[in-house]
Amino acid sequence: MVNEPDMSDVPEVDTETNVALNARILGGSGITGEAETYAMMFDGSVQTKWCVGAWSGWAAFALDEPEEIGRWVSMHAQANGEPQAYNTEDFELQVLNTEAVGMTEEEFLASDSATNSSILSNDANWITVDHVTDNTAGTVDRNIEETTEAQVYRLKINRSINGDQYQAVRLQELELYRADPTPRDYEGILELDNPGLYTVNFIKNGTQLNTMQVAVSAQKVLLQAAIDYAAAQDTTDVIDSVKAMYDAAMANAQAVLANNTASEEEVWDAIDQLMEACWSLGFIKGDKTQLDNLITVAEAMDADKYVADNWQQLVDALANAQAVYEDGDAMQGDVDAAQEALLQAILAQRYKADKSILEELLNEANAIDTTKYTAESVQAFTAALKAANLVMEDESLSVKEQAVVDEAEATLRSAMDNLVETSAEDPKPSDDNKDDNTSSTQDPNKGPMDDNKNPATGDNTNLMVWFLLAAASVSALAVVVLRKSRKHA
Repeated sequence: MVNEPDMSDVPEVDTETNVALNARILGGSGITGEAETYAMMFDGSVQTKWCVGAWSGWAAFALDEPEEIGRWVSMHAQANGEPQAYNTEDFELQVLNTEAVGMTEEEFLASDSATNSSILSNDANWITVDHVTDNTAGTVDRNIEETTEAQVYRLKINRSINGDQYQAVRLQELELYRADPTPRDYEGILELDNPGLYTVNFIKNGTQLNTMQVAVSAQKVLLQAAIDYAAAQDTTDVIDSVKAMYDAAMANAQAVLANNTASEEEVWDAIDQLMEACWSLGFIKGDKTQLDNLITVAEAMDADKYVADNWQQLVDALANAQAVYEDGDAMQGDVDAAQEALLQAILAQRYKADKSILEELLNEANAIDTTKYTAESVQAFTAALKAANLVMEDESLSVKEQAVVDEAEATLRSAMDNLVETSAEDPKPSDDNKDDNTSSTQDPNKGPMDDNKNPATGDNTNLMVWFLLAAASVSALAVVVLRKSRKHA
């Protein structure tokens, strides 16, 4: 139920007449020409003006009788077709401070003080009722919120233009209008069942006195409390999905709070979402500092330097670690597991044995023309070469098996050193021993065993057998060479 204002004692007031028309001029700042005096502001014509060359100024005037002014209109240079930059930027409407001057307005107007420039120009003798700042408009129409009945007024100019050139006060016209006495405030209780936006009209005796918009909203005290609580929480290290849920719930709660037509259901849903997000803030991201360090180490490891046996373990662990590192929802348990797996994969790697010398020796051996040497020495050389090639191809040999590589290199070097060149005195092979000479034309990578009996790559036991055979061949060859030497002697 709204209490309508009592209109029985409200007087009829003319709010449409300019009461400042032909106002009495008390004084003003600056020197004006006859055609641009203070009175030109109150002659009812926008074609004339008060003009004085200055950045600031003032003009005091009196109405015919005290009036409660509720609206005032000022017209500036642009109202008469001049540039916008000439419009007054900062100005005030003031009333006489009777306490400061020590007399009533009636007494003041009857005394010499009314025309005393030192009194009129003193800012302490005036009270501002409205102040316009940053104006660029040609016509300014304003209501005075707190009206005061007064007869003596002053227009104070603080900045005469809103540009930078041709500073001058240019006031085409100043109009004052009486305040409307109709009450604007209503007291009472308006009961409405549902939230929403309502238009309320205040009518008495068939006449609409006022109208207003009334917004009826759901109870939001708890929602505001939930928002305040959530805003105070630390979300710095929570996992990404929870942070996204929190941000969405907070944004929704604030939107519902600002919505004057939100229903009770929407309010409670917003509270529930926000509380659920707050309860989830315990899901904290894992510390990925050490994981990042291990990833850096693993990414720098060169597959060519390590045996192949455990390399795939490192590849898989690194891929998983990188995925966990990029996962904004990874918690400490996830990080620790990925970190441990990657660490174990790194520790499982073994450097390959150094085969650089063996590789150079193989290049020399492969360039040897075995047709220039005796069958016995070629057979030993071929066995050593085959064994060396198997060692070279074995990717599983680590630094722990460096001795295998060194032995293959030594055996091959010995076989190469013990190759015996053929001579004209040597008997040509007969049909019975042709099989012994086939080594000079066979593939040097094939040993005395056939293809089905050659030792497999990576089988170190077979390699040792092969080395023994190669070493035995080299030893036997050395004996043969020695015997031949004695025979020739």
